[in-house]
Amino acid sequence: MRFFSTLVASVLGSLIALGIVIVFMFVFFIGLALSGGEQAPRINRNSTLVFKLSGSIPENVSGDPFMQAFADESAYDLRDFIAATEKAADDDRIDALWIQVSGSALPWATAHEVRNAILSFKESGKPVIASSSNFTMSENAYFIASA
Repeated sequence: MRFFSTLVASVLGSLIALGIVIVFMFVFFIGLALSGGEQAPRINRNSTLVFKLSGSIPENVSGDPFMQAFADESAYDLRDFIAATEKAADDDRIDALWIQVSGSALPWATAHEVRNAILSFKESGKPVIASSSNFTMSENAYFIASA
């Protein structure tokens, strides 16, 4: 008789633990799904668009929050950068573009696209500022900063 009471207690404990894990997973995924909707940032007048150029800019990203969280995928891609600079050039609330260069690893084709986007922003009459926290820059990062 003691065997059956121990077996029932073990099965019941396992089912309760499994139920708790399922509830926590459900709450986690619901929270993750609800946090996926990004809100547009509030932009004040006389703002500066800051672009931190570090690492690489992928040509496209999946936009999957799991890939961004667990596979270290970038949150934006080259098209997003170009679209952001085009919108900032037309936006009266944004007065300048500040590029902060640190450890860039861009291919030359991407560097040309980024530089062209910066030059088209510059044609709007707004200033472009480039800075770096370290004294060494790769050639393509220097190419972008020279715009």
